Amino acid sequence: MESENQYYQDAGEMLTEERKHLVSVEDSISTVILINSSICTMQRIAVLEGGKLVELLLEPVKTDVQCDSVYLGIVMKLVPHMGGAFVNIGNSRHSLMDIRRNREPFVFPPFHQETRKTKPNGSEHEAFEGHPLNHGDDHALDNVESIDDVTEIFSQDASGKAVHDDYEENEYEDDFDATESLKGFSNGSLLHMDEVGVAAGIEDDVAGINKHKKGVSLEGFLPFETAIATYSERSKLQDAKDATLTSAGDNKWSKVRKGTKIIVQVVKEGLGTKGPMLTAYPKLRSRFWILMTRCDRIGVSKKIIGMERTRLKVIAKTLQPQGFGLTVRTVAAGHSLEELQKDLEGLLSTWKNIVEHAKSAALASDEGVEGAVPSILHRAMGQTLSVVQDYFNEKVTKMVVDSPRTFHEVTNYLQEIAPDLCDRVELYDKRIPLFDEFNIEGEIDNILNKRVPLANGGSLVIEQTEALVSIDVNGGHGMFGQGNSQEKAILDVNLAAAGQIARELRLRDIGGIIVVDFIDMADESNKRLVYEEVKKAVERDRSMVKVSELSKHGLMEITRKRVRPSVTFMISEPCTCCHATGRVEALETSFSKIEQEICRLLAVVEPKADPEDAKSWPRLVLRVDNHMCNYLTSGKKTRLAILSSSLKVWILLKVARGFTRGEFEVKPFGNDNKVNKNQHQVTIPILRSKERRAKDSGKQVTIIPVKKWKTRR
Repeated sequence: MESENQYYQDAGEMLTEERKHLVSVEDSISTVILINSSICTMQRIAVLEGGKLVELLLEPVKTDVQCDSVYLGIVMKLVPHMGGAFVNIGNSRHSLMDIRRNREPFVFPPFHQETRKTKPNGSEHEAFEGHPLNHGDDHALDNVESIDDVTEIFSQDASGKAVHDDYEENEYEDDFDATESLKGFSNGSLLHMDEVGVAAGIEDDVAGINKHKKGVSLEGFLPFETAIATYSERSKLQDAKDATLTSAGDNKWSKVRKGTKIIVQVVKEGLGTKGPMLTAYPKLRSRFWILMTRCDRIGVSKKIIGMERTRLKVIAKTLQPQGFGLTVRTVAAGHSLEELQKDLEGLLSTWKNIVEHAKSAALASDEGVEGAVPSILHRAMGQTLSVVQDYFNEKVTKMVVDSPRTFHEVTNYLQEIAPDLCDRVELYDKRIPLFDEFNIEGEIDNILNKRVPLANGGSLVIEQTEALVSIDVNGGHGMFGQGNSQEKAILDVNLAAAGQIARELRLRDIGGIIVVDFIDMADESNKRLVYEEVKKAVERDRSMVKVSELSKHGLMEITRKRVRPSVTFMISEPCTCCHATGRVEALETSFSKIEQEICRLLAVVEPKADPEDAKSWPRLVLRVDNHMCNYLTSGKKTRLAILSSSLKVWILLKVARGFTRGEFEVKPFGNDNKVNKNQHQVTIPILRSKERRAKDSGKQVTIIPVKKWKTRR
């Protein structure tokens, strides 16, 4: 045990020197976290770096579904042709699960015929037996003969790994490259068949193929080219086998029916009319670990390098529970084995409680207890504690909280995970609002602005569409010059835009596909500089961000992981006038629609009117908004009078308060004329009955004396 402690101590000392060049830049930036609590609206969390607002997190006081919460849900509908299943987790809208990615549903209780055969649904219940964390095995590391024993790590559940990869943050993935591993043997030497198995295992781990395959019967050594060809052939055969088994019904979802109870986790909150997105492979987060269920994978944050990375791999492999995967988070670097073990014990205890809760809920449901299922098994911590867990570390200067309740909640949590950080939490008690004290309220108000100015005179124009977000970089008036000076001016604007774009992505919490249109540059080296600047700027982002190089047209594609609605979506709602299009219908267009609708209405009027007898003309009521009323009645010869005279109809014009621009309604006046009701109803958009009654209560009436106007003519 002493030798182990000496090893960790030496590794920690080496890490201190090794990480200096990595943390020096980050430490030079002062980071402050502000928490503005509210009882009735929403809680706001702001992250400031160097005095600038870079991240804003919003959490409504009453929220039904939170990302990372675990539920025992009920399958409501299977849609195999769409590759989805709708699950009721107690929300107002059913949640969607992609069954192509989640190939093995977490059915609870497990299918009886599979309990003894399969591992995914049963391993969790026995994962705590025989584990060093539960037996006080102080010599757990003695079984590891060398560091090389854990440098290559494989997954036993390919589908589980693929799903975990999709929903993990960028910094929490291990970086295994199968291609590079295979190239290591391509120096003309011979490759042993055991090494072929290792290489194949790595490739399977990356590609996410099913790895339940038998060993190779060949013996001895093979040339590298032959070995790779053999592996490729095996992969093709395995893919064909997987397709055959799937088509034959050898799929766990084929045994799932409507009403089946399954354990799920929310990986993406609902957005608009869409319900939350679910996964069948729950995972739990702590300060140092990510515990992944139903897989056997080890990962280390990419931000941890050198000896410390190797040390944490050894610890993770040693502490790994049976039936679980582990990922070491960035903040675990430099911490002792005891701290990591204690943190992992807390995660395992949480998962044990989840399983026990699921057992109780499933049993109550089987006994007919109403409301037992769906049930929440584990509620994810709110934004406040999530920020404390993921963001609050030694690099954060201070955290300022303006609520005594939140202050005690944060300090009590820190006493458990990081007592040395408690003195960095401050309670704000001034009468001036917290965000006003730090001068960031104005920046929050500007989040909805489409145009973002740059320091050197340029600007960004951010447009949100259904499919993607487009960002256009404009040079502005400050970009002048000829030849090389013009190219340099363009480069300066693009470099300034690169940093601001990274900030806006974090601040607005923009997710999905982002396409940036930089100002065209002729020099390829300048394009490379802009690309490197964007990559460097997004490194501090907690979400997974991938950046592509600039195309020949100056376009850059950025993808950013989205797990919750953006800040813009949460603090705004669609415009009732333009219906979120950004443009309203021209008055001339609306006038044309009114004319066409009156013609449709006159076509079904009985009896037909005499064009020469004005008294026999049909009488209609036209209800419009105030803008259209002014448009129809302005001028000496009003448009409404001209319309009435040309169509041989009397029109009673009414201004409906509350009508948005472009809305109108045409209907017969009284019961003088028999009209087909299915033909004459015109409300664009159609108003609800309650809204109509409210708007009819206060209305102005304008009567156009068509007959008098005709006599003047």
